[in-house]
Amino acid sequence: MSEFSLSRREELKKNNKLKKKTLMFFVSSVCVFMIVLIVIFSIMYRSAKKSVISLEQNHLQASASDIDVYFEKTNNAIIFSKTSIESGHEQGVPLISIKHNITSMTNTFLKYIDDTLAGLYGYIYGEYMDGSGWVPDDDYIATERPWYTAAVAKPDQLVYTAPYVDAESGNVCITIGHTLADDDKSVIAMDLTLSSLNQYISSLMTSSNAIVSAQIIDTGNAAIIASSRSGDVLNDDAYHSLSSQVTELLNGKSDYSRVKSGNKTYLVYRQKLTTGWYYIAKYDEAVLFQSLRYIYFISAFVIVLVMGFILAIYRRISAQTEMLYLQKYESDSDLLTDTRNEKSGRETVNKELAACHSGMFVKIELDDYNQLQKRYGVTAMNKLVIAMADKLSNRTSGNDIIYHVKDGEFCAFFKNVITQEAGSEKINAIFCDINDMHVAKIDCSKLILNIGAVVYDGKQPGSYEKIYRIADERCKKRLSDKSVSVMFTSF
Repeated sequence: MSEFSLSRREELKKNNKLKKKTLMFFVSSVCVFMIVLIVIFSIMYRSAKKSVISLEQNHLQASASDIDVYFEKTNNAIIFSKTSIESGHEQGVPLISIKHNITSMTNTFLKYIDDTLAGLYGYIYGEYMDGSGWVPDDDYIATERPWYTAAVAKPDQLVYTAPYVDAESGNVCITIGHTLADDDKSVIAMDLTLSSLNQYISSLMTSSNAIVSAQIIDTGNAAIIASSRSGDVLNDDAYHSLSSQVTELLNGKSDYSRVKSGNKTYLVYRQKLTTGWYYIAKYDEAVLFQSLRYIYFISAFVIVLVMGFILAIYRRISAQTEMLYLQKYESDSDLLTDTRNEKSGRETVNKELAACHSGMFVKIELDDYNQLQKRYGVTAMNKLVIAMADKLSNRTSGNDIIYHVKDGEFCAFFKNVITQEAGSEKINAIFCDINDMHVAKIDCSKLILNIGAVVYDGKQPGSYEKIYRIADERCKKRLSDKSVSVMFTSF
């Protein structure tokens, strides 16, 4: 096998190893890159989730503020009425005038605020008074009513009763009451209907697709108002199915809690109202973070496409590199003998001479090649030339150079062969190898070889043209003098 074939095999091995290393490096880099991206995306996703949670908490605070405004008008009306009654009593105004004042204030509130206020009433200085003109039955005992007992139990502060259905109007109401400063047994109160507030809570269902339910609960964890995604007001049983979740949330330090129910996960938020109650909103986590998932899924898909594109480019570059290598090999090789062609051989030997690498340059040619081809035919002679190339290649080491010039002509550069004795030994071995060849139809023992050899000592840079010319002259001299087996000279 020629040094050219060996060199090609070695280069192919090196190229394959390099390709494997490059591919391993590329795959490892992609894996590391993907891991880093996953970590970054995970951090970004958690950060984005926190932002969404923070945004929903802001929305919750805004809704709580709207709810506070709903109660604030009634609170202000109670405080104003309380102050007016206390002022009149301090000035000695009779009870009948105070009663007329309560009626007047009731009419003013109903006219200038809204119809959610049901009017002022109370137990004032030992007498029940009602600004709407309602006259209670004889068995009605004001001091035993919830609005009265709740206010007396917590003097000097606003108190709120649990929701109830007003017997006259059929509306769900709560009562807000406050004791008088100059008589803690006197209570001024006002009913507030919850129909508008209920509508507001229900409207929150349309403000966000993620909201599943919204409730307002009092300090005893009782539902004041509760609305579900369907828009229906939740009954007590429906509300209490969430009581454990709400209780856990209220007892915790966080303003939201993550709760699992069946195969779904919910985020339950809380926001304290000025009444001391809590506004509770329950979100479907999957819906809440759906947009985030879409964004990151799309981003991940784009990254995978980019990585695939990079891999495709890498494979294309790799294929082009291999193709260029094969093209270079084909341009340097002799297609018949799988050795170097004349151009490649000449360039390679010239580099060795220019680098002052010592050795023996040999030109070998078959005598009477044209006559042999006429006698045996092109196919047989091609087989003969291939067999000669194989024998010559077997006599070369990995550093030697052999190339096919044309027809039955070869040249070789045996490195480090710098004596005639060593050269004669090398050439005699080649003679024997060629004479022992077995090629169909051809008696190789009768072949005549013309060989010209030039020993180069490497002391000065050499010239290929010169060394080839000398070897060619030796061949011609051998051709004219058949008694000489090989012609040597030094250079």
